[in-house]
Amino acid sequence: MPALSDIGKLKRLAELFVMAMKINLAISAEQNNAAIFCLTEYGLSERQAESFLNSGFDKLSRGMIRSREQALQEVADAFRPREHGYILTQLQSILETQEISPEIQEFFDLSCTYL
Repeated sequence: MPALSDIGKLKRLAELFVMAMKINLAISAEQNNAAIFCLTEYGLSERQAESFLNSGFDKLSRGMIRSREQALQEVADAFRPREHGYILTQLQSILETQEISPEIQEFFDLSCTYL
């Protein structure tokens, strides 16, 4: 179980993963499993990771998740710079479960700018 102070930043990370999964609107079980695995690497249980992702999907569907740039900036600010490369690798593993489209490449390039 992560520290209470880490819960907020992990929720932001889950929201970023949701944005990555929703680029092409079709979410596969492989993407979902990759996102859950990434979140469990930070100490969340599988159930907590699923809950954070479900919350992210709900917020996205209601238009409550901010712009990609703002979401990326918040994740970059919440995690130490030495963790950014690992987060980028996790994001890449989620994105690579889809066919790489121009939209996915654009999102990854933007992610590289912030992380």
